[in-house]
Amino acid sequence: MAVLYINNFAAVLQAAMDGGGIALVRSLLVSDDLKAGRLSDISIPSPLAYYLVYRAESCNLPQVCAFRERMKVEWQEGY
Repeated sequence: MAVLYINNFAAVLQAAMDGGGIALVRSLLVSDDLKAGRLSDISIPSPLAYYLVYRAESCNLPQVCAFRERMKVEWQEGY
C-alpha cells in the first residue's frame, strides 16, 4: 500500500473527494461535505475530534476497510 503525505488541507480534502485515498481531518472542516454526501466518514471518540474521511464509493474497498479497522483499534487504545 502506497502512502502519500500531503501537507495542505485543501489538497488532502480534494484527494479524498477524488477517490485518491483516506484523509484524517478535523470534523469542523468537513461537516458541510459530510452533510452533502460528498464524503463518508467514521467518527471515533477522540480528544482530538478528528474524522477519517473517504469517498463514499470507496467504503467497501479492502484497503479502506483494513485501514479503517486499524485506526479504530489504535484510537481505542489511546493512540
